[in-house]
Amino acid sequence: MINRFARPVIGVLILAVLLLTACSAGPSANAGSAFQKAPLEKGDLTAYVIANGVVHPARSAQLPWKTSGEVEQVLVTPFSTVSEGQQLATLLDSSLPTNILSARLDLLEAQRALSNLETSQTTLKQAHLALVDAKDALDKATQRHNSVVGEKRYINEAYIDGARAELMMAETEVDKAQNDYDHMSGRGDDDPEKAIALKMLSQAKQARDRSLGNLNYVTGSPSAKEVDRATVELSLAEAQLADAQREFDRLKDGVPAEDLLSAQTRVQIAQATLDLALVTAPFSGTVTNVTSLAGDLVQPGDLLLALEDQSHMYIDSQVSEIDINRLFVDQYVEVSLDAVWGQTFSGKVVEIGSTGSNTQGVVNFPVRVELIDRDPSVKSGMTAALRILVEQLSDVLLVPNQAVRVQDGQRIVYVDQGGPIPVAVPLTLGVSSETTSQVLAGEVKEGDMIILNPDLLLNPAGSMVGQ
Repeated sequence: MINRFARPVIGVLILAVLLLTACSAGPSANAGSAFQKAPLEKGDLTAYVIANGVVHPARSAQLPWKTSGEVEQVLVTPFSTVSEGQQLATLLDSSLPTNILSARLDLLEAQRALSNLETSQTTLKQAHLALVDAKDALDKATQRHNSVVGEKRYINEAYIDGARAELMMAETEVDKAQNDYDHMSGRGDDDPEKAIALKMLSQAKQARDRSLGNLNYVTGSPSAKEVDRATVELSLAEAQLADAQREFDRLKDGVPAEDLLSAQTRVQIAQATLDLALVTAPFSGTVTNVTSLAGDLVQPGDLLLALEDQSHMYIDSQVSEIDINRLFVDQYVEVSLDAVWGQTFSGKVVEIGSTGSNTQGVVNFPVRVELIDRDPSVKSGMTAALRILVEQLSDVLLVPNQAVRVQDGQRIVYVDQGGPIPVAVPLTLGVSSETTSQVLAGEVKEGDMIILNPDLLLNPAGSMVGQ
């Protein structure tokens, strides 16, 4: 938190001296020579929120062994970079507990049982598809049966009109082909053009006969053979649908969902037991410490290694409620480290807590800062000092914080106006840094001589000496 104003401190020894000298020579004869003064000046003001914290990585973990045994191999060394899921170390098979060894057999059996159930699920889906196809086939067989039952085929009138039109066009083509051929009747049979004309006439007649047969079919009555065929096809489709329905019902009821879940759980339990013999990386990062070696005998909970995700480095700090609303996300932060003397690093605010905590009457809010330019000299656990820039002003009237006092709830400074005793002048202050504050209003101006040690003017009761 920024120290806005120095707190007034009444020195018992100084007061005793003042009282003695006041009795012999009066206040104005000695106070003036004891005052420290400085002129009010204009300048630049940079205000910071000051905080501190400890550097830590985005994620960190202490990875222990999960079962007992003899270490077969450790696959990483300190400062190794690993990927999520990567195997880090193993135990000798011969040293593993019997429950882990038997888990291998349990896993095979559980996987086989699950595979059988999953195959049944595939068969069920195939049966469902067959049921859908059988329903579709029945619909088509029903339509064909309905179209031939009765004295007249059930044909759409538009289709019949099309058949008539097709026959008329076919007859026109026959007449045209016949006319072309008649014009060549006097030629010999070996004349190529006559042969082509004869072929065209034959094709035209065949097309006309097909159109005529189609028209007769759609406008005529169905034959007994057609009716019998349609009836048999309908019965067959009904029987096939009944078979498909029975097969679907049998498979649907034969594989309860709880059986499938149970089989999956058995596989997971067996696999989890086997995984106790392995240590894998829970996230990508850098190995910072290795405490196990090949040949070591270990127990569950013994530490194997430490892992950190150093892709992002953070500093968690606490900021007073007085300053918390001056902070915002992405705000620039100057970071210095006790362990890296003389060098500063850049950071930014990435998180601001919305709930404060009260510690001995002081309410603080959590703030997280991310380092955005660091080098290998920055390590986890280092103490960091944070200077969070909150305000920058240029060419403003400044007053030293040590000169400011509070009297009757009003901030004041004492100004040397040439008289025997400096005069108290009320001020309104703005932005403050650790040493100076901005003067917003008050009967002071640049060049006024301000008393830097105004406590010499006050007695223990708070009134001026000599009054």
